[in-house]
Amino acid sequence: MYSEAAKGLIGPVLSAYNRANATRYRLRIGKEAPNQPKLSPRSETLLDRFALLANHASLHRLDWKRFYALVRDGHQELPEERIRQLLVDKGFSPEKADHLADVYTHLWAFKRVKRRAEGVQSL
Repeated sequence: MYSEAAKGLIGPVLSAYNRANATRYRLRIGKEAPNQPKLSPRSETLLDRFALLANHASLHRLDWKRFYALVRDGHQELPEERIRQLLVDKGFSPEKADHLADVYTHLWAFKRVKRRAEGVQSL
């Protein structure tokens, strides 16, 4: 619908410009590229559980347990910016989301090191 409206408005102007200047400019409207990785159903469930039940002002130890479960059982590493934005969207303050995204990144780094160490030991 938006593409048709843009072509209807710009198309005649562009055609007149091309005729007057002997050019061949075209109007292209590309599809929006998915710029954010999609959450797996399991990660989405764990994130929703954490965000819904968490005390957003001061995390309780059970809140941290749910957050750790997001990393441990989610099996999907998200970029720090993405997890930060998801947490803000779920109602966390930007400062709290920054802190949690930083912790998330550190936990995933530890998880990668641990997996590598387990792989070396199994050889």
